[in-house]
Amino acid sequence: MIFDINVSVPDKYKTQNIEVNIKAPTVGAAPAKTASCVAGNVNINKIEWSPTDSKFISNKSYTVKIEVTPIYGWGDIETVTAKVNGNNAKFIAEGGGKNKKYYISYTFDKPSDVLLGDIDGNGTLSILDVTLGQRYLASNVVLSETQKQAADINCDGQINVNDMTQIQIAISSGVGL
Repeated sequence: MIFDINVSVPDKYKTQNIEVNIKAPTVGAAPAKTASCVAGNVNINKIEWSPTDSKFISNKSYTVKIEVTPIYGWGDIETVTAKVNGNNAKFIAEGGGKNKKYYISYTFDKPSDVLLGDIDGNGTLSILDVTLGQRYLASNVVLSETQKQAADINCDGQINVNDMTQIQIAISSGVGL
């Protein structure tokens, strides 16, 4: 016995407004190879960066192109919107027929030179940077985006005790980061 059942997906599950998060370019860090879907019910298939530098360079624009496919199906494909890290992005269709692919494209602001470890922004590494970082980890102070970029010295997208330890090592060795 064979049953032929046609099930339609409710509109609320169809992909219409896509939001993804990806680690933004940080000078000296490698381009992110993963992203997460926070809205829109899509699978992330492939991530490409342009230009294709192995590490981000200061004052250079970078564009990410994220291939997506809907989990349940597309809503009105003509009105799909996209955001990357909360910012409006382009939704692009390329190819035709069975080869048609859909992408989200976003150009990030140029990353600026930030002295890694210099959380207080005075141009040198000192115990004051470590203290400020530790206060941030204890939720006793709020850091600006530039300070967060300086505090994440291993450029892994997280600020933690490993970063503070590396700053201390750099200070004590006199070598710098």
